[in-house]
Amino acid sequence: MDNNMPGRTPETTETAGPQVDTAHTAIADMEPSDRPRERLVALGAERMRDAELLAVVIGSGTPALSSVELARLVLKTTGGLPGLARCTPAQLQALPGVGQAVALRIVASLALGSRAAARGRAAPKVPEG
Repeated sequence: MDNNMPGRTPETTETAGPQVDTAHTAIADMEPSDRPRERLVALGAERMRDAELLAVVIGSGTPALSSVELARLVLKTTGGLPGLARCTPAQLQALPGVGQAVALRIVASLALGSRAAARGRAAPKVPEG
């Protein structure tokens, strides 16, 4: 693991890696109302947990981790959203279960959010007619 990853402490970098819950639940095994995409549609982004939103960005997990479990691992390892926002794609790829495509989706989505916040929240333009 990269010892320069934001949010990492010396104690966590000396271990074999972050601890993962052994109780694995695949998204397909979740109740539909508990699945991240369905919750986004039903509740809106404002009412979702950070890990659930990140799971939607991640898309799919690994054989060992669902997208939600992977999102929790990424957030825990990087120090939450502030640490995640400072990560490079290479730092994210150093995490188990995060390949180049997922790392780039995470970095791109955070960059878009940052740009949106910097430019203000103007009402979306809806075509008339």
